[in-house]
Order: sequence, then C-alpha cells, then structure tokens
Amino acid sequence: MRGWEEPRLIQDWPGRAGQFESKVPTVLTYEGSRLSSWGFECEYDYGSNEQPKRERKWFKLLLDKEVLQRAGSKFSSKEVEKWYVDFLTELYKHIKSTMKAQRSEAWAGKVQFLFSVPTTWNPATTNLYEKLIKDAGFGKERKSHKVSVSWTEAQAAAIYTAKNLEQQFKQGDVLLICDSGGGTTDIAVLKETGDGIARLDEVDKVFGVPAGSTRIDKEFLKYAEERLTRTRVKHPELDDALADIEEIAETMMKNEFQRYKCNYGEPISKVPKYGIQNTQLSRKFSDPACDIESGKLMVSKYTTLLNPNHIYTDARCSDTMAKFFDTQLKLIFQAIDRQLERLEQSKKGSIDVVSEGFVVEIAEY
Repeated sequence: MRGWEEPRLIQDWPGRAGQFESKVPTVLTYEGSRLSSWGFECEYDYGSNEQPKRERKWFKLLLDKEVLQRAGSKFSSKEVEKWYVDFLTELYKHIKSTMKAQRSEAWAGKVQFLFSVPTTWNPATTNLYEKLIKDAGFGKERKSHKVSVSWTEAQAAAIYTAKNLEQQFKQGDVLLICDSGGGTTDIAVLKETGDGIARLDEVDKVFGVPAGSTRIDKEFLKYAEERLTRTRVKHPELDDALADIEEIAETMMKNEFQRYKCNYGEPISKVPKYGIQNTQLSRKFSDPACDIESGKLMVSKYTTLLNPNHIYTDARCSDTMAKFFDTQLKLIFQAIDRQLERLEQSKKGSIDVVSEGFVVEIAEY
C-alpha cells in the first residue's frame, strides 16, 4: 500500500478500548455453533447458563493435517478450517473498518495483503491457508486488492531485521535468524549478496521447531492445576471455591502470569517468589506444601541473573519459573546448534546470529 513511508500498526482492537496493543491473540469463543467473540473480547465472554462458552485457541499449527493427526486431536480438519475462516473474517472486518476510517483513499486504491506462514508447513498446507484467507474476504472486495502468501515467518523476520540493521551487515555476511513466536521458533539462514543495497538470498533450508511463548503458558497451566488440585484434595472445605480448577488456572495465566513471564530475568526485583493472585481463595488461607501463601499461588525464581550458558533442567532446581522456560530454550538451542554445524561444514562465511533485534558475531570461517 502506497502513502506511508513506514508501516503503521493497528493498535486499537475490540476488547481493548483506550489501550494500545500491537497484536491480537488468536482466540475464538463460541456459544453453541455461533461465534460470540474473538481476540481480546474472549477475556470477558463468559457465555450463559443455556449456552456455555467454548473457547478455541492454540490451533494455528493444526491446519497442517499431519500435525493434527500426530497431536491426536479430537477435532477434525474441517473444524480447524472453520476456526481459521472465522478468525480471519473478524480480522479482515476490523482492518477494513480501521482503514476506511483512517485512510479511505488508500483503501480505495491498490492494496496488497501479505501473509507469511510457519516454516514447518508444506506446500499443500500453504495453499489451503491461502484459500481460507480469501474465503474470509481478503482480496475479494476490489479488483485492486490482492493477496500474497510467499514468505515463511523466519524469512519475513530476516528481511525486517536486515532492513532495520542494514548498516551492520556487509556483502558476504551470513545471517542466522532465530524468530521465536507463540507456538513455533523458526531458524533461517540468509546471505547478504547486495553491493550497497540490501539483498538477502537463502543459503540453507529453513528449519522450524515447536517452541514458543504459548508453550511456556501451558507449562504454567500444568503447574497451577496440579497445585490447586493438591490443595482441594488436602482441604475438602475448599471444594466449592476450587470447583473449576481449569478455569481458575486459565484466568491466572492470562493475567498476572503474563506480566511476570515478560519481566522474568530482569535484575531489578530481589523478591525470591512471584505471588499470583487466586481470586477464589481467601487471603487468610496459606499452605506452603501446596505453594499457596495468603491466597496466592507462589512461583519461585532466582534473585540474580541466570547464567546464559546453563539450562536449569535439574529436578532439584528451586527456580520454578526457569523450568517453564527451559523446555522451550533447550529445543531452540538444539535447533541453532544443528544449523551452525551445517554452516560450519559448508564454510559459508562470516556468521551473525540475530534474535529479537540483537546481533552477536559468534564465528567466522
């Protein structure tokens, strides 16, 4: 789309009035077969007694039929495709209303919708994704509106990084991009082949591993549900308060845990534990054996910066928060190591490793 020198993010989303968010969660809520909310709105959609809510999330990778089968999911491919179309339809409607309100002349002109795909997807899944995008309305309203599904997520991250850090790379440099998202981490290797103008050519196969921040959330959910179940068994008088443990753990994960997760590793706090409020328990209730203190679920952490060269997988480790991260970090480090070994064998040149905007020169061959 012409008219803007730099991309502008849509930061005003349904369910976040007056707040600025750079992205919207891929979540849907249904009442029966009817879609009742999407994105941030799902946080406040409790359904009704007649039609309890059914929430659908973490379904991105299930579009790949092989992944769906390996996961042993109870859902069918058609159901996953419906979720995709429902979410993309709401996304398109919001983009359309925002653009018509803010840049109506641009919306009336040439618009190209660019979509990237997970590195692990095969061509058949990518083609299906493009069909679902168009079924949701993208590229259909005007002849001047087009849809393009061409890059993997790792390639898109590499291009963005090279553009914003252009002065740091010279012709012949090889970039290894580690793009960690919600459910996947993609590893891409590209070589700077331009002379004065940034140009990236793919050097090796792009790898993807099932590691990301939403999987850290799942680790916390397992921890919270286990501790709350232990509490309910040990204290039968709390049966009513802890009647829906899954819902309680989900609420804790969506709120306070997200803040602690994003700030974990900061050297500022000297507090040895995070206390995550459980609104179902009285502040007068404590049971250290269940990791409950003053009605809060306690999550231990180290008070000093972690050694970046060590993964805390030891079962005796007292840092519960580190354990949530460790499984994901181990998968990511292994993927990076495999890719670096391939590069070393091929002698492709100077290597820069890029992750979340930081560049560290680690080797030269």
